Amino acid sequence: MQAASKSFPDYPPLIPSINSKGENTSKSNINFFDYLPEELVIVMAQYLDTRAIGNFRLACKKFNVIAKDASLIPIFFKKRFPILSGFYTQKEMTEELYQKAISIEKNIHNPEFRPETTVFKKNIAFGGIGSLAFSEGLLYSRHPSYPDKDIVVWDLNGTQLDQFKSKCRTESMGITKNYIFSPLPSMKALQRINKSDKKSIEWEYPEGDFWCIRVFDELLYAKSSSGIMEIDSESGLKREYLGKAFSPFFADQSQVLGSGSSYIISWDRETQKIKEEFPFDNRFPNHKTCFTFHAYPDDNRCIFGESGGKLIIYDLRQRQMISTEALHQTVITGMVFFNNEVVTAAYDQNCKIWDVRCLTSLNNDLSPIRSFKIGFPIKSLCSQGSSLFIGSHNIYKYDFSKEEPN
Repeated sequence: MQAASKSFPDYPPLIPSINSKGENTSKSNINFFDYLPEELVIVMAQYLDTRAIGNFRLACKKFNVIAKDASLIPIFFKKRFPILSGFYTQKEMTEELYQKAISIEKNIHNPEFRPETTVFKKNIAFGGIGSLAFSEGLLYSRHPSYPDKDIVVWDLNGTQLDQFKSKCRTESMGITKNYIFSPLPSMKALQRINKSDKKSIEWEYPEGDFWCIRVFDELLYAKSSSGIMEIDSESGLKREYLGKAFSPFFADQSQVLGSGSSYIISWDRETQKIKEEFPFDNRFPNHKTCFTFHAYPDDNRCIFGESGGKLIIYDLRQRQMISTEALHQTVITGMVFFNNEVVTAAYDQNCKIWDVRCLTSLNNDLSPIRSFKIGFPIKSLCSQGSSLFIGSHNIYKYDFSKEEPN
């Protein structure tokens, strides 16, 4: 008796066919990637370069769903690829956006490319720009030196639009959609300034420490005597994540991260209880005084600026720390993620752009992709879209989408 022939299902191809117009020409619009959990899709995307990200978006419907829902986009999209922020939120990926993203990435790595430079000038008191922040399409700069305690608002072309008076000589500020926050001289209270009418109110928090304010999703975070304090920008109501006094450096919908003298703590946002503790390596015993800046570029690593000009990278998966050689001659005063790269600045007047992959490997050359020498100590950094902003005695904007005219 002849065996009946088996009929196998027509599974979609693992790698879809993409034509020159960027269209998926496969028989099925569903492919292997769409069967993967969202978490795994995000992890896979972290290992792709700009061009591959574009192709992956065309090939994977689930990736499009993740990218359209802001609540699902992790820090990977917000910080590591700010240039592509508009690129991810488009309903349809246009050829113009696709080419722009690739071009900017290429310009950053091309040593012959000279980005267009704009200097934001103001009669600034001695001490320069204490901090920079970006909100609602505008740049905010903090000028802490007496008698100039102002917070200045700029458009992206370097035109001063507005100016706000604060009551404290500090470099710290917090910018939300509707308000500007500044510590009061006691560092135990906040001044909230309304952007529209410049009226201000004051909130007191006896257990607070507002030397450093962090803003994530319209919420303010600061160190408190019993852990980390979270403050609603509208109501002033607070929540506390209890533990020892910790410096907050990241928050999203699931967790709050803070660093202390000997470990990193992750708190659960819903329960406000400690989820996990990450102890520091014994080779780095004196963390209480050496960390100047913290960052969290993805779900796997934390990066710390160190007072001796080094970076320390903590791998959360392996629970291991890597210390780089000195990247600057003095204390690191600013650190920001710009596309695939991490940018550092210091009092040695240098701003340097690094490949983050090289920083996490001791076998790679630690030469920067490029560097800028300002001529004055650098105190702050900020990035938005294709532009990098450097705060020194003035603000310097480097736009990697345009080349400096000859």
